[in-house]
Amino acid sequence: MRKPIHDYMEFTDLKDMLNKTGEIYGDRPAYVFKTEEKGKFREITHKEFRDDINSLGTALIELGLKGKRVAVISDNRYEWGLVYLAVATGVGVIVPLDKALPDNEIESLMMRSEIEAIVYSKKYDEVMNRVREEKNTNVKYFISMDIEKNEKTKKSKIYYDFDDKKIGDNIKNARIKKSYTQEMLAEKVELSCKYISRLEKGMTGIRLEMLAKICNALEVSIDEILK
Repeated sequence: MRKPIHDYMEFTDLKDMLNKTGEIYGDRPAYVFKTEEKGKFREITHKEFRDDINSLGTALIELGLKGKRVAVISDNRYEWGLVYLAVATGVGVIVPLDKALPDNEIESLMMRSEIEAIVYSKKYDEVMNRVREEKNTNVKYFISMDIEKNEKTKKSKIYYDFDDKKIGDNIKNARIKKSYTQEMLAEKVELSCKYISRLEKGMTGIRLEMLAKICNALEVSIDEILK
C-alpha cells in the first residue's frame, strides 16, 4: 500500500477539526483584516476565532435555538464563517442563503426552510424589515451583523435586532436586583462603565455574545432580557 505523500490530520466532524487545529495553531493568525487606518491590518488568531464561535453558539442556545434552523446571508466576511461554524458545531441546523438571490426568493426560502433565526448584513436590511412586518414566517430573531462596532476593537461582530431601550431597561433592572453598580458590572464583563451607562439608556447596541456574558454575570437568561 502506498504511503501518503503528505502528512494529514483525521477529523470526525467540524467540531473535531476546530478543536484539533486550535490546539496546534492557537496563537497563529486565522484572519487578517484591513483597518480604517491606511496600511494597518488587524489579526484574529485561531484561539480568538474559536472563542468567538463558542461565545456566539452559547448566545444562540440561550435564545432557545438549540436544535433549530438558523439562516445566514451576507457577502464574504468574517461573520459569515463565524455564524456558520457556531451553528453547525453545536447549535442546530445551518441554512446558508445565496447572497445573489433576489428579495422575493430570499423571503420564499425563509418561509419554506422553517428557520427560526436569521443572521444578515446591512445589504439585506430592507427585505428583513419587510419580512418582519409581514409576519408570514417562523422567524423569531432577526440578527444583524452591522448594527454598530465594538467600542474597543472596532471590529464588527454579531448584534441582535431588538428594542435597545427595552433591553437597556431590563439590564438595568437586573443589575439593580443584584445590587451591582454600573462599575461592578463593567468590571465583571470587562467593558467600560461608560459603555454600560449608554447601554442601559438604550443609546447603543450590543454584540449577541456580549449580551450572553452580561446575562451570565447578572444570573438571568437572555430571553428574560429580550422580553
